[in-house]
Amino acid sequence: MTSDDYCGMVGTLWQVARMVTKHFQDLHQRELRAEREDVQKMKRIASSVAKMVREFWSNIEKVRIHVAGRWYCVYCILMMGADVIHY
Repeated sequence: MTSDDYCGMVGTLWQVARMVTKHFQDLHQRELRAEREDVQKMKRIASSVAKMVREFWSNIEKVRIHVAGRWYCVYCILMMGADVIHY
């Protein structure tokens, strides 16, 4: 084996080592990106659920019902329990 063959082989081995390292770095980056996307997805879901809950309670506070000769807020009835309603 000549020195030229040896140098060529060493250069090829360095290229293979760089390609393997890059492959595993890319895998790691894909995993991190997937985790970030999952977190963003969960935040969007939580935000939309919180918005729906706020809208629900906002609408409940607007609705009032007539019970036993008096007007009650539905939210108040839910919080005080069924003993408020007298039939």
